[in-house]
Amino acid sequence: METTIRIEEDRKSKIEKVLLTIARDIIKKSTSSSLGLLSGKMGETLFLHEYSKHNKDYEGYVAQNIDDIFESVENGNVFHTYCNGLAGMCLGINYIESERDPEHESFGFVDPQIHEWLHGQLQHCIEENDYDFLHGAVGIGFYFLERYKAGDFQSEKSLESLLKFLNDSEIRNQDTIKWKNTEGIVNISLSHGMSSIILFLVEVYKSDFQSRYDIAGLIEGAVNFVLTQEIDPEKYGSYYPSASLQVEGQIYKSRLAWCYGDLGVAIMLRKASETFNQPLWKEKSAAIFQHAATRRNKNETTVMDAGLCHGSAGVFLIFYKEFLKTGHTLYAEAAQLWLNKTLEFYDEDPLHFSRVSYNSTTNAYTESSCLLDGTSGVGLALLLVLQNKSDWSKFLLV
Repeated sequence: METTIRIEEDRKSKIEKVLLTIARDIIKKSTSSSLGLLSGKMGETLFLHEYSKHNKDYEGYVAQNIDDIFESVENGNVFHTYCNGLAGMCLGINYIESERDPEHESFGFVDPQIHEWLHGQLQHCIEENDYDFLHGAVGIGFYFLERYKAGDFQSEKSLESLLKFLNDSEIRNQDTIKWKNTEGIVNISLSHGMSSIILFLVEVYKSDFQSRYDIAGLIEGAVNFVLTQEIDPEKYGSYYPSASLQVEGQIYKSRLAWCYGDLGVAIMLRKASETFNQPLWKEKSAAIFQHAATRRNKNETTVMDAGLCHGSAGVFLIFYKEFLKTGHTLYAEAAQLWLNKTLEFYDEDPLHFSRVSYNSTTNAYTESSCLLDGTSGVGLALLLVLQNKSDWSKFLLV
């Protein structure tokens, strides 16, 4: 089975040029307002770490950036979320340090006061009924889960608290379970909704964490609910709406993206099916991926920029990872197409790569170097073409 897509030498040369441009632009920046893994300096540092495996000239910047992050935290630049704050930042640093030093003590750099503070922030999110992956309780939950898997059993308290919240706030109807967010609506997306809750629960289940709550039952009920949200792909152009049928009112197709729509649901169904040996979930996931791979033009996809969140690099990342897993040539073709589209966005403005993030509200492009919707994320995706053994995409649940 093929383990990579075929890239012409001129394409590889273009990718090398783009990666070098991204790296140079990052180190030229004097400051980052956010330290976040997905929104700021930590994501930039993650890119530099992965890029330094390919270009040793950038190794020194990784350690310097981490030192700068620690100093900024000590000076009071403290936030809690997975996207913008300490939960994601600590996961990112631990990933880098564990790769740089096999003898690294997992999370040994985290002050106990920060650990306890994050537990308090988790409780606050729970009180606000905020389960959001990027900005709420589930994202912080991934931090405590990694701490637990690394042998920190004090994290059991936080995990059990989050599981209690999900158990107590479930809305059950026969064999389905759903959750309403802080706005009182049901969201099935990967970035902010039930798909990320399910994937969190799957990871907890796989960790053999002993809970009083029925984790498998929560997963099965939640997956059953997501499946009820299916729409006719031949009529509407996608298998699922962006958030849920409750939110849509009228039915519209969802965009082709990491954040909302079919791809996130397909990732969730595939991972859940692997853990619970559910062939129907696996078949549905494959059907969604195969249909999504045929969506190519702007009207079908709404892809307007290069970023990971809702742009071409995110679509490339997902199809490329699925190809590596399955060897399915349709996914290789889709990955190739979205790789080429990403490079086209760069060619439209190579000096600044401003086509990396499109704001649909202002109908304007903005320059960004962050991981989620900026050049760091695009660079990480492009690096997969040169070195496909990296595990960084787990930070996006891919």
